[in-house]
Amino acid sequence: LFLYDFLIYNLQKGGVFLDPCAVNMSVSALACAIAKGKTSAEISALSAFFTQLGDSLDTIVSFGELNESCCDNKN
Repeated sequence: LFLYDFLIYNLQKGGVFLDPCAVNMSVSALACAIAKGKTSAEISALSAFFTQLGDSLDTIVSFGELNESCCDNKN
Protein backbone atom coordinates (compact mmCIF):
# COMPACT_ATOMS: atom_id res chain seq x y z
CA LEU A 1 0.00 0.00 0.00
CA PHE A 2 2.95 2.33 0.40
CA LEU A 3 3.41 2.78 -3.36
CA TYR A 4 -0.35 3.27 -3.83
CA ASP A 5 -0.49 5.88 -1.04
CA PHE A 6 2.58 7.61 -2.48
CA LEU A 7 1.06 7.77 -5.96
CA ILE A 8 -2.33 9.00 -4.77
CA TYR A 9 -0.78 11.66 -2.53
CA ASN A 10 1.46 12.99 -5.28
CA LEU A 11 -1.23 12.87 -7.95
CA GLN A 12 -3.49 14.93 -5.70
CA LYS A 13 -0.66 17.44 -5.28
CA GLY A 14 -0.40 18.01 -9.02
CA GLY A 15 1.60 15.11 -10.41
CA VAL A 16 4.56 12.93 -9.81
CA PHE A 17 7.51 11.66 -11.79
CA LEU A 18 8.51 8.06 -11.23
CA ASP A 19 11.40 6.40 -13.01
CA PRO A 20 9.77 3.68 -15.15
CA CYS A 21 12.58 1.24 -14.40
CA ALA A 22 12.26 1.86 -10.66
CA VAL A 23 8.51 1.24 -10.84
CA ASN A 24 9.13 -1.96 -12.81
CA MET A 25 11.64 -3.21 -10.24
CA SER A 26 9.29 -2.32 -7.37
CA VAL A 27 6.39 -4.18 -8.96
CA SER A 28 8.60 -7.19 -9.64
CA ALA A 29 9.83 -7.21 -6.04
CA LEU A 30 6.23 -6.99 -4.81
CA ALA A 31 5.23 -9.90 -7.05
CA CYS A 32 8.06 -12.01 -5.64
CA ALA A 33 7.05 -11.14 -2.08
CA ILE A 34 3.40 -12.00 -2.75
CA ALA A 35 4.31 -15.28 -4.48
CA LYS A 36 6.65 -16.48 -1.73
CA GLY A 37 5.20 -19.54 -0.02
CA LYS A 38 2.18 -19.75 -2.34
CA THR A 39 1.29 -22.70 -4.56
CA SER A 40 1.17 -22.37 -8.35
CA ALA A 41 -2.63 -22.47 -8.17
CA GLU A 42 -2.69 -19.64 -5.61
CA ILE A 43 -0.30 -17.53 -7.69
CA SER A 44 -2.40 -18.16 -10.79
CA ALA A 45 -5.57 -17.09 -8.96
CA LEU A 46 -3.89 -13.92 -7.69
CA SER A 47 -2.65 -13.17 -11.20
CA ALA A 48 -6.16 -13.52 -12.60
CA PHE A 49 -7.55 -11.32 -9.83
CA PHE A 50 -5.05 -8.50 -10.41
CA THR A 51 -5.41 -8.76 -14.20
CA GLN A 52 -9.16 -8.32 -13.87
CA LEU A 53 -8.64 -5.45 -11.44
CA GLY A 54 -6.38 -3.69 -13.95
CA ASP A 55 -8.81 -4.32 -16.80
CA SER A 56 -11.72 -3.01 -14.72
CA LEU A 57 -9.81 0.16 -13.84
CA ASP A 58 -8.98 0.65 -17.51
CA THR A 59 -12.66 0.23 -18.43
CA ILE A 60 -13.68 2.83 -15.84
CA VAL A 61 -11.15 5.33 -17.18
CA SER A 62 -11.99 4.64 -20.83
CA PHE A 63 -15.71 5.15 -20.40
CA GLY A 64 -15.15 8.18 -18.20
CA GLU A 65 -13.05 9.75 -20.96
CA LEU A 66 -15.63 8.77 -23.57
CA ASN A 67 -18.42 10.38 -21.54
CA GLU A 68 -16.36 13.54 -21.09
CA SER A 69 -15.63 13.76 -24.82
CA CYS A 70 -19.32 13.25 -25.68
CA CYS A 71 -20.35 16.00 -23.27
CA ASP A 72 -17.64 18.34 -24.60
CA ASN A 73 -18.79 17.75 -28.19
CA LYS A 74 -22.39 18.70 -27.33
CA ASN A 75 -21.36 22.17 -26.10
